[in-house]
Amino acid sequence: MGLPFRLIDVDELRRIDYGCATPPNDELRRLGIRGVAELAALAAGGTSLLLRKIVVGRVTVAVARV
Repeated sequence: MGLPFRLIDVDELRRIDYGCATPPNDELRRLGIRGVAELAALAAGGTSLLLRKIVVGRVTVAVARV
């Protein structure tokens, strides 16, 4: 696909000001974050979400416009 791979750390997820569609579970609350998939898509350079979080099997994804 020719796209860069980027890891997003917890501190970066905390800085994203976006209300996730689903409430955080106990582990996310412990880490002080509201979500992962949607926030990571936005943190990676997204300007708006094209696809909110979906779960397919054991994989969770969200897609953002860059």
